[in-house]
Amino acid sequence: MREIHLNHGVFFTKSATEETRDLPPAQCGSKKAKTLIIEHPLRAGYTLLNQKPMEKTADNLPFLKCPLAAGATRHSPVSEEHVFD
Repeated sequence: MREIHLNHGVFFTKSATEETRDLPPAQCGSKKAKTLIIEHPLRAGYTLLNQKPMEKTADNLPFLKCPLAAGATRHSPVSEEHVFD
C-alpha cells in the first residue's frame, strides 16, 4: 500500500508493484572497450526504477549507456514499477 486517503466518507488507496528482470549478460568479445546501450520495450503504466533514460522512442526506451571493458561481461537488471488505484 502506497497511499491511503479518506474524502467525504470514500476510502481511496494507491498500491504499487515492482518487477525486476535480469537481462542476458552482455559480453565484449573485442580487444577494445565498447559502449553498451540497452533498449527496453515501453510498457503502458510502468516507470523505470534506478535507471535514467537517455531518450524515448516510439517502441523502445534506451535507458542504459555504460562502458564495457575488453573481454568483460556485464549483467543488467531492469526494475519497473506500476502504480494503480
